[in-house]
Amino acid sequence: MMDYMPRARMIKPGFFINDNLVQIEPLGRLLFAGLWCLADREGRLEDRPLKIKLQVLPGDNCDVDALLQQLTDRGFVVRYEVNGNKYIQVVNWKKHQNPHTNEVASIIPPAPSDITNIREDSALLPEDSGTTLVQTPEHSGTNPACILDPCILDPCIKSSSSEVAENATTDKPKFDETSDAYQLALLLRDKVFENFPTGVPGPTIRALQPWAGHIDKLIRLDKRSPDEIRRVIEWCQQHYFWYKNIRSPDKLRKQYGRLFLEMNEKGGARAGRTTGKPQQITPEHQARIDKYARKPKPDVSTGQV
Repeated sequence: MMDYMPRARMIKPGFFINDNLVQIEPLGRLLFAGLWCLADREGRLEDRPLKIKLQVLPGDNCDVDALLQQLTDRGFVVRYEVNGNKYIQVVNWKKHQNPHTNEVASIIPPAPSDITNIREDSALLPEDSGTTLVQTPEHSGTNPACILDPCILDPCIKSSSSEVAENATTDKPKFDETSDAYQLALLLRDKVFENFPTGVPGPTIRALQPWAGHIDKLIRLDKRSPDEIRRVIEWCQQHYFWYKNIRSPDKLRKQYGRLFLEMNEKGGARAGRTTGKPQQITPEHQARIDKYARKPKPDVSTGQV
């Protein structure tokens, strides 16, 4: 006795308007689509009505055995027996489904040829209505059976994690490692990470693509030079106030004008903060401190200087 391992399959709009299929009650039609997900790469599955019901129609009060017989009577499936074991074959499976090449081979014996030949020649076959029920391959030589990647969704497909990762990352990143947008995004990420290790993306080219996109807008749309952006990033991440508030490139862009003005105004370079790093004091600021220190203090008792 084998376990059912659902597969990802695809369905076309013709399924809903097939003139033979619509004569079967609604739950029978839903069951038919569910059989595709339970069938192996040859369109075969065990004929176990109770097990099928638990897999496809667990919340419905229905007789799955009777529904299977309706599908059989109209030529959509074949129910057969080999060596005392009962199986189901979806008719015309290979004409409509295109399983992934890595899907495991079928271990269910095929139906006797005399039965399948009769069924496939029957006037009740799905394609006789002029509509196909499932997605056929759009290009010869291709293997995906559905829009979603079977390597990721289907436990029956043998695929290493490296193959899955490769399939999921076939698109070339917009901002490569040599681009100014990526380099500046990485700089901001590293500066923020020093103070707030959580909530920042990893230092990888793909993880930083959204951050690089914001930096790219600063360069292209806001006409800011990469060198200027670098100086603003380094300045704000040392500022006693801004380092807590500029923790992403979108915040950097929103506040960029203000940051730039503060960085360049008198005393704006006072970026040291009270978090363990020595405060940086400009000569002008030190002069103001010294002037205040030399100023005579008022006499508290008389109120005079």
